[in-house]
Amino acid sequence: MIHQELAKLEAENRPIRVGVSGAGWIGSGFVQQCHYVKGMSVNLIADEDLSLARDSFLQSGLEPDNIVEVDLPGLAMDMLRSGKKVITGSYQLAAQLDDIDIVTDITPSPAIGAETALSCIQHGKDVVMVNIEADVTIGAILKKKAAEAGILYSVSSGDEPG
Repeated sequence: MIHQELAKLEAENRPIRVGVSGAGWIGSGFVQQCHYVKGMSVNLIADEDLSLARDSFLQSGLEPDNIVEVDLPGLAMDMLRSGKKVITGSYQLAAQLDDIDIVTDITPSPAIGAETALSCIQHGKDVVMVNIEADVTIGAILKKKAAEAGILYSVSSGDEPG
């Protein structure tokens, strides 16, 4: 069912536009896997280490000329609309962009995860928390705030305890 819905989005050229916080081992793996999923497109990667973010896109087959470093919302929107992929050190940027549908936090930091999720909630952006440390610490509060804002707050169903 999900595969069919994603294929439909791909055929209509309306992929789910994803922002990723965290380009470490798990984050870069997520970006590479999304490259092969029809109907999804990672458009932005946020990480304090921009070389990790750049490498995540490069390892998924993206050409270096298609990756831009941007920290300003207006410029980031311009770059996304021109077909570029964005890397940034700002964990709040993805939540501010119309061309991002959902944000995943894949950092190992409870503080960064909370910052990312709260920014998403404040900007009406759905968020999927892969950061189990943040979810265990303040997930119940974030879930409540998201529900009050009418947006999705969800955790991944990977190998981490729920």
